Amino acid sequence: MAAPWIFGTTGPAFRFESIMGPWPWSQRSWPGQRSHACPGSQNILLGLAVAIAAWIFPEMSLAVRLSDLLAGALLMALSVPRGPIKDRYGGWDPLIV
Repeated sequence: MAAPWIFGTTGPAFRFESIMGPWPWSQRSWPGQRSHACPGSQNILLGLAVAIAAWIFPEMSLAVRLSDLLAGALLMALSVPRGPIKDRYGGWDPLIV
């Protein structure tokens, strides 16, 4: 989230990073995290978007590109489910990934 200010990113890349930085973290803060299948799956896609978009914006420096690539890879890796779900969530059970 702080990358645009740390690296001095400007233009469309600044807007992209300002939006994509807090988005995954706000999705994971939903109450009943395991009962909402969407945030984990969505964060994998958001991580992929951050990793790919780092190479799309021409005004980004190499440090910003590597930082975004690392952040995207970490977000994807940390969003993978950690094993079977042992709890019960009523009608939400079929929707849990």
